[in-house]
Amino acid sequence: MCAEGLNPLKVDSVAARLRCPPQMEHRRVEFATMVVDAYSIVRRFAVDHQYGAHLEPSLFGSVEIFATEEKLIQRLSSVTTLPCRRPEGEVLCAALVSAVLMAVTPEEYASLRPEYASIDRAWTRLLAHEMAHELHSRVAGGQESMGPRWFYEGFAMYVAGQFFHEKVSTAEEAGAAIAATSRGSYAKYVAAFRFFVERLGIKQLLAHAHRKGFEEWLFASLK
Repeated sequence: MCAEGLNPLKVDSVAARLRCPPQMEHRRVEFATMVVDAYSIVRRFAVDHQYGAHLEPSLFGSVEIFATEEKLIQRLSSVTTLPCRRPEGEVLCAALVSAVLMAVTPEEYASLRPEYASIDRAWTRLLAHEMAHELHSRVAGGQESMGPRWFYEGFAMYVAGQFFHEKVSTAEEAGAAIAATSRGSYAKYVAAFRFFVERLGIKQLLAHAHRKGFEEWLFASLK
């Protein structure tokens, strides 16, 4: 079922592959339980939309928890090049690189992104967001085929259930939402993503996202 012996649906299996600060060792099972919950969210989406085959091998192979954003950045910079373009005011709270799921603690996440803390199961959904990126990459056939930033971030938030009060009801509002670049832009991205999903469907969106002129096609399809 899962690569290298990891079963992402079993707390004890995930706990055995989880690293956290020594002072938080007593929370290992707590963290692992939320990782399993996050995977279940993504798995449910994948199965419901006939993407279940892309869940193997496992979306992640191990988990690392960090007390601060600085520690996460240090670890991430040791294994990959940090993204050079993040919307203004955005912070780094989690990543999934080379099968390693990395995240700051729930408390650090709430401190860094208090607007997210009000979402039900906020930290769990943060982890699901990163797993959704990996699923998306597999479905699309690689990161280069995942579409523009607003689209792949909107997809991850949609799958993870990270919904806000932002609403998009018209093509004009959708255009403004996908052009957002400041802090809070992700809320606009998922609102736009939902707008297009409701009208065109997930499968059609994913099938076209990698193509040249994707956004022009999106708006033309609404007419």
